[in-house]
Amino acid sequence: MPLVVHEALIRHWGRLRGWMQENRKFRVWQQGLMVALQQWVVRPLAVAEDWLQQRDGEVSKAQRWFIEKSVALRERERKQKQRLRLSIIAGLG
Repeated sequence: MPLVVHEALIRHWGRLRGWMQENRKFRVWQQGLMVALQQWVVRPLAVAEDWLQQRDGEVSKAQRWFIEKSVALRERERKQKQRLRLSIIAGLG
């Protein structure tokens, strides 16, 4: 089976290259958007954490809950990425 796929790729390489070139601008834009979105989410959360530490008594219960849940989610995602990196490194070694 892999041989058939390999032969198909060779025969249709020009078509595949064309599809990739057609989509390149969009993919570059999309990747930039994902980075911008991540940065946009991180910055306001960092500001919210600072305000929560400085003025805890003036932050409503709902606001505190939202900030704390957002921080917890950020930490979970960071740990997942770290575990993934470590597993990839371990797999390469």
